[in-house]
Amino acid sequence: VYVYGIVPADVEVADGATGVADGTVEVVTQGDIAALVSGLSVDRALGKPGDLRAHADLLDGVAGVAPATDSLFLLGESREHPMHVGGLAVFTPLEGSSASDVRAMFDAALIGDQVAAPFRKRARRSVTSLGQW
Repeated sequence: VYVYGIVPADVEVADGATGVADGTVEVVTQGDIAALVSGLSVDRALGKPGDLRAHADLLDGVAGVAPATDSLFLLGESREHPMHVGGLAVFTPLEGSSASDVRAMFDAALIGDQVAAPFRKRARRSVTSLGQW
C-alpha cells in the first residue's frame, strides 16, 4: 500500500483517480481522519519522476478542499534503512487563511540564512563513545 497523505475523513477523490504506478486511489477512513492510499506492486521500484508527479498532483487536487499531511518523505524509507523520525502536529487554519499563506511562510523560512545552534551539531565519533556515533 502506498500512502499519499492524511486528510479529514470527509475528503473525496474523483472516481477513477490514479496515483503512483497508475494505482487506483482510495480513501481509508478512521474516525475523523482518513488516509489517501493506493495499491502498489512490490516488484516496482519507487522514485521515478512520474511517481513524484502523481503524488504531488493527487495532493494538489485535494489541497484546495482540505488540508493534507504529505507522506512523500517516506519514499526513501525501508525497514532495513530507516531515515526519519517524524512527528505530526495538526492545526486548525486561521479564518480566512489559505494554502498560499502556508506556502508564503515556508518560502520565507527557506530564505533565511540563520541556523539555530542545536541544528548546527554534527555527529562525531569520540573515545568516550568507544567509536560509536
